[in-house]
Amino acid sequence: MKTIKKYLVYFIALNLIILGFDKFFVFIPEACSLMTDGPKNLLYSIGVIEIVLGLFLFFGKFIKPILILVILLMLWAIYAHISVDTTDYGGAIFMGIVALIPLIIPEQKTTLA
Repeated sequence: MKTIKKYLVYFIALNLIILGFDKFFVFIPEACSLMTDGPKNLLYSIGVIEIVLGLFLFFGKFIKPILILVILLMLWAIYAHISVDTTDYGGAIFMGIVALIPLIIPEQKTTLA
C-alpha cells in the first residue's frame, strides 16, 4: 500500500505542475473553460499555487496538508465552474478524488518481532 500511495502522490504532483504551467503557456488543447472567461491575474495566481503545491508533493514535504489543500482547491474549481454555468468540471472532480485516496489509505504499522 505504501508504494501505491507514493505513486498516487507523484501522479497528483505531476498533474498539478503540468496544470499550473498550462495556466501560463496554454499547451493543453481545449483546457478549462474558465481560462477564457476568468481574469488572467486570478488564473496566474492559481497556476503558481498549483506549481508550488505540486513541487511540495513531489519532494515529499507536508504531504497530508498539501493533499487537503488540493482537495479544497478542486472543490473551489468545481464551485467556480458551476457558478458560471460551465460543465467541464470533471477534471476537478477526478483530481479531488485522487487526492483523497492517499489520505484514506491506512498507514502500515511496523511491528518488531
